[in-house]
Amino acid sequence: MSIDKRTEIILKKESLTIFNQFCSKLPSESLGLLMMYLQKFNDDNPDNGTIVFTKKEYEKKLGNEEISIDEIQDGIPDLLGPVRFKGDIQIMFSMFISINIRKISNEYSIFMTCSDIAKDYIFTDPNVAKYNFIDEIKSRID
Repeated sequence: MSIDKRTEIILKKESLTIFNQFCSKLPSESLGLLMMYLQKFNDDNPDNGTIVFTKKEYEKKLGNEEISIDEIQDGIPDLLGPVRFKGDIQIMFSMFISINIRKISNEYSIFMTCSDIAKDYIFTDPNVAKYNFIDEIKSRID
């Protein structure tokens, strides 16, 4: 997707605001997946925006809770939905272009691919990387 210079500047400036708006509408199941994605994104810095993690890694990150595949799937649709931002510009895009679960050698793996906009302007913001998902998830469950 081609973005003009003005839009690029605004996206960089407003990345945390856009991210907060996106997260505010997500259920806890979606926030958990997003948390796992961002941790891996910041560790691996993938060129294509694709992160892979196992169900066991995900459960460990959430405190060794057993999570069913159905619960994981329940968190996917909201992550694939549109992000709308109205400020100095009006833009609509998706944070993720693909999320799927595959069973490989008796182990489930989650594959998440973000959009170019999310990869280049949102997820690279250091403030987004420091987002406190654990407190946010707990507050929505309580």
